[in-house]
Amino acid sequence: MANLLPATSTKGYGFDAINSAVAMQTGEKYDMWLFGGEDIGLDITQGKDVVALESVDMSRSNPRTFSLRGLKEGSATLVGRLTQDVGGWKSGAEFIQPLTIRVGPAKAGHAQVRGKVSVDGKGSIVVHPGFRDELRALKDWRKAVIRVAEDQMNSEIGSTQNGGDGIYDDKDIMWCGSFVSFLYATIAGVDSTWANSLGAGLGVNSPLRSGIKALSHAMQNPGRFTVLNYAGDDQFAGAPPIKVERLVGSGVELQQGDICLPRDQYGVFRHVCILYKPPTGNTDFICIDGNTFGNYVPSGLRRGNNGCIAYSSHDQANQQYTIQAKTYKTKSGEEKNVRLSMGSKFRHYVFIHIDKLS
Repeated sequence: MANLLPATSTKGYGFDAINSAVAMQTGEKYDMWLFGGEDIGLDITQGKDVVALESVDMSRSNPRTFSLRGLKEGSATLVGRLTQDVGGWKSGAEFIQPLTIRVGPAKAGHAQVRGKVSVDGKGSIVVHPGFRDELRALKDWRKAVIRVAEDQMNSEIGSTQNGGDGIYDDKDIMWCGSFVSFLYATIAGVDSTWANSLGAGLGVNSPLRSGIKALSHAMQNPGRFTVLNYAGDDQFAGAPPIKVERLVGSGVELQQGDICLPRDQYGVFRHVCILYKPPTGNTDFICIDGNTFGNYVPSGLRRGNNGCIAYSSHDQANQQYTIQAKTYKTKSGEEKNVRLSMGSKFRHYVFIHIDKLS
């Protein structure tokens, strides 16, 4: 099989290798590379009025080159078929993974979901019609929320260091949790059966805007959420305390789309992210994180594009820390008292399992 990659001129914006998709703009010329497959003929099989295939050069050695031209908003599919028999492959066989092409408005960015949250927490979210159909066809809100996260990660918002600043929350706000609320607000707008409280408020109104606010939201709604790796008080509001700590692997199965709340060595909740590959016990796991250049830099970042939305890999979901100081300094230099007493033990990662959306 041959492989497609975006040419360096595109900076990779909008290209999703995992899902074989690209988001581009009306009027844009998007240069592509084809590796392997000397005997491939490229064709737009759906959406010929949406995307034009240009500057195809199969004569050169790897990479072979071609361009996509966005003609109007809509969806298209690019296929590559063998022009002659090759090995065990017959002429006419598809020899690349079909590429889904989403064309949005001119100068609107390389994303299938577009939106911006205002200072007061209001904002509109626009989903490309073709992407909306794709999400609905998944028939699984967990898969849908991850697809939206991947779309944002592959756009220029997620592919640049400061791309998310002023998009998912007000400018200069640590927006990691607001990003997750944006994802859940998006799927709620796609399918009414996916309505949920996590995306009911955006920006300043997001229930996930900080780690302690996210934990509080889960503690206030015990019928819809299960908290793992935490016992103690609600540090944000007045929910009843959790008296017995439940560990990952103790009977509640974490799933893709659940929430992870990392704590630092002082027990402070510093970050909010969404689970991509959940742990099954005291095992490794992978998250998708927003605001990766913020005050808290997640461990194990896998920045394929050096962007502010990225995967992060972690070991030992039930890892335990011990408090070894009475005070700590914030990034701004402010000294604060450690909430927990010296010698107290706590889990590095707290998880929120979503039992049901609403």
